[in-house]
Amino acid sequence: MKLKNTILTSLLFFLVLSSWYVLRAVRNELAVENYGQDFLLVLLAITALTMLFVNPIYSWIASRGNYKKIIVFCYSFLILNLFIFIFYSRSLTENDVTQSIWLGRVFYVWCNIYSFFVVSI
Repeated sequence: MKLKNTILTSLLFFLVLSSWYVLRAVRNELAVENYGQDFLLVLLAITALTMLFVNPIYSWIASRGNYKKIIVFCYSFLILNLFIFIFYSRSLTENDVTQSIWLGRVFYVWCNIYSFFVVSI
């Protein structure tokens, strides 16, 4: 039983890190395409401020809840967010330039937050 749990845990961690490496490339491409170096600093500052808000909420929930449920909920929430980004980006046309730029900005901030949480969970 311990070997099975170790293998499943290792597989999950591999998939988590693989997802981050795939998303990082997409995030970087969006960042290079739409923004200058100065604006990336603004996005990183927004990420830091968002983390100051989100991290205490997550810590409070994690300190009071069942770890298995928290892990399932957090990963499910992050996966749902990815699907929302995919479906929304596919619904945009070439005329939706402003929405596309804002989607890239939100995705950049979300990816940075994702990287913090996906490893810490």
